[in-house]
Amino acid sequence: MQPTTPATSDAAAAAAGSAEVKPARRRRWFGSDRRGAAAVIAALALPTMMSGAGLAVDAGLWYRESARLHLAANAAALAAAHFLSDSNATQADIQAVAQAAVSDLTSNRLIGSQVTPQVTLASDRSWLSVTLSSHADSYFSRLVLPSGVPISASATAGLLSPWAGKPCVLALGSGTSTVPSIDVENEASITGTGCSVVSNSSATFNCSSQGPTTPGGAIYVRNGSIVAASVGAAGTVCANTWNGATTISPTPTSGEGEIDNPESELEEPEADDSNCQPSTYAWQNGGILNLSPGTYCNGLQIGNGMTVNFAPGTYYIKGGNFDITGGAKVGTANGVTFFLDGASFSWENDAQAPWGMSAPTSGPLAGVLVWQKSGSCGSNPTDIVTGSAGAAINGTIYVPDATLQIINAAKLSYPTDSNGNPTGSFSVIANLIAMANGGAGQIVAGGLGPGSTSNGGVATTVVLLQ
Repeated sequence: MQPTTPATSDAAAAAAGSAEVKPARRRRWFGSDRRGAAAVIAALALPTMMSGAGLAVDAGLWYRESARLHLAANAAALAAAHFLSDSNATQADIQAVAQAAVSDLTSNRLIGSQVTPQVTLASDRSWLSVTLSSHADSYFSRLVLPSGVPISASATAGLLSPWAGKPCVLALGSGTSTVPSIDVENEASITGTGCSVVSNSSATFNCSSQGPTTPGGAIYVRNGSIVAASVGAAGTVCANTWNGATTISPTPTSGEGEIDNPESELEEPEADDSNCQPSTYAWQNGGILNLSPGTYCNGLQIGNGMTVNFAPGTYYIKGGNFDITGGAKVGTANGVTFFLDGASFSWENDAQAPWGMSAPTSGPLAGVLVWQKSGSCGSNPTDIVTGSAGAAINGTIYVPDATLQIINAAKLSYPTDSNGNPTGSFSVIANLIAMANGGAGQIVAGGLGPGSTSNGGVATTVVLLQ
């Protein structure tokens, strides 16, 4: 046996040390090996991921059904609101109409339960609300929401006058004056059906005075009435009760701002001076006078008990007044505009029935029956409607610089059917409106508006309010 040398001993020790390290290295390698851990984590997270994905899918379905439910509520409210003005329609009738609208729109396409509308009526039957409640099932998110979710929708619909917030009787006189811009006395009356009576006059005065010699102010009513959706003026509104019954309803508002002239953008028609039509007409054709549109250079005067028929179009009247007097009457006047260039008009109707007159329904002068320019040198013309009847007008009398006088029992109103329901609309825009020269004259303005229907004599439009 050979002796062990130091070198040999060191080598052996190194070899022994190397042999001892190897197991520790293998243990460290085994602890750092994470193969398979991701699969474990994925397996644990999979139910949550699937539930989240399912919840997202179901949420999309619920959103779609919620939108459909809102559409159904809107449809039910609009359908039912058409019966608000029918006094014979009961709560059950209105409920049935709402149910039919919902069923027609949904047709069992809603997820979950079918719905029954809950209808709430306003005490004055001016609006109603419809509430729909349903339940949307869970299909892909049952681990999270096993019972699904409730969904609901509501809508409110009501009756809105097409004239709401708009004047149908407007006096444009805006400066102070000793003469009221709207003067209603001696049992005269102004009625605004669903619309407003407004004065732009800023004049003010002491309304408590008994019979002031210069009443002034903006609106002055004494022994007469104004009844409308609202009554207001830039200046003073006075209901003077010292001599006779006086009514202004609802309570008027003084100190309001001026209202813009709604017809200020009208474009003036052109006169054809080279082809002037006669201004006066003798008795002819058994008293029947048929006139055509054109330029009447020396005014237009119709009398002698004749019945005049106006063909549709524009009648440009200048150099003289437009008079229908002397027992004459209007037979037909549909789709016409009378443009008065500095002239005044005087209509005297002593017949039993009002004249029927209507403005064009299309073109640049649509809705305008009378349009009057200021007089010579900017003077203010005076237009007179007198007699025992007047006219049923579908359109606007636009005389922004004139005083419109309603005398005796004359009446200007919108046309109506046999039940008194409006079949057209009528409005007045003047500088001043005077109904104080004797008799119980009347202005009945408002009536129907675009897209509205006649319900029980009140012109209304069914609209969604919420």
